[in-house]
Amino acid sequence: MCSARLSNKDNPMPNPLPDPTTRVMQLLWPGAFATQAVHAAARLGVADTLADGPRSAEDIANAAGANADFTRRLLRALISLEIFREDDDGRFHNTPLSEALQRGSPARAWAMMLGAPFVWRPWGQLYDAVMTGGCAFDAVFATPFDEYMAAHPEEADAYNTAMDVNASMAAASVVAAYDFSAYETIVDVGGGRGALLAAILNANPKSRGVLFDLPGVVANRDTLRIARFGERCAVEGGDFFVRVPGGDALVLKSIIHALSDAQAAQVLRNCRNALNPKGRLMLIETILDAAGAPNPQKALMDLMMLTLTNGHERTAADFEALLPEAGFELTRVVPTDRGNAVIEAATR
Repeated sequence: MCSARLSNKDNPMPNPLPDPTTRVMQLLWPGAFATQAVHAAARLGVADTLADGPRSAEDIANAAGANADFTRRLLRALISLEIFREDDDGRFHNTPLSEALQRGSPARAWAMMLGAPFVWRPWGQLYDAVMTGGCAFDAVFATPFDEYMAAHPEEADAYNTAMDVNASMAAASVVAAYDFSAYETIVDVGGGRGALLAAILNANPKSRGVLFDLPGVVANRDTLRIARFGERCAVEGGDFFVRVPGGDALVLKSIIHALSDAQAAQVLRNCRNALNPKGRLMLIETILDAAGAPNPQKALMDLMMLTLTNGHERTAADFEALLPEAGFELTRVVPTDRGNAVIEAATR
């Protein structure tokens, strides 16, 4: 039997890679401009305004208390990114991408945070931070990140909402990867609104929990994810630089990467003092590749930590060096299917 000969049409050649200049321009455009445009649309609530059907730019602007001409120009820019579409009558419609920006969605939470001044203004000082080795956020706002958030509740809410979304999206993978059933009392240190701890307690009905974060974050128990567990989960407000509640398991998700080595060692020493005998510390963190081509998401998150808090993402070797300074030894690393890992440690 003769084999069929494929034509060029049936087996097209792959498109050639862009030349270096074109590739760099593709990285620069739309870049930060798109982030700000998406942030503006999310903050204006455009996707929610269009939830019941198409509207004119004037209607959308009136609903948001915005300028109609500038609103139209913003929407047309976003159409080029497949966020919203315009019909022949000049009315704007949602698309699947814009629907992801409706209130309560993960994408909207991140759009609200990544486009907020407390993120983009320090990013604008990245060059100066690299030159000086100083924290860009501190230079811009003349105050550390945590103190700024305490004084700016609207921006703190944007940050805490994004962190809650992040924890919610990671919770299932952490629970699937790591068995918490051996621990009677599990403390989520810096646990935000409790999304991760709620998932852990739901999967381990014999365990009790303690949600620990700054007083302003956990002040209203009714708004926390662990509210439904009642007396099975305690809530404590405090500062992990000062003390950490005692428990059989101490869980810190995305905490250490936001700290310098000195700050991380201080928090870990407090954890060492609080951890019950034979207990375990679990750091849920992204682990940087030690060599080879860096992962863009990990590498850019490292730069975000550089600009916001002087923290940084770490390699496995970094964690192996950091933990003994606080009296811990690394026992195992359990990867999750979301690209991060549960780094387990025991007291020395």
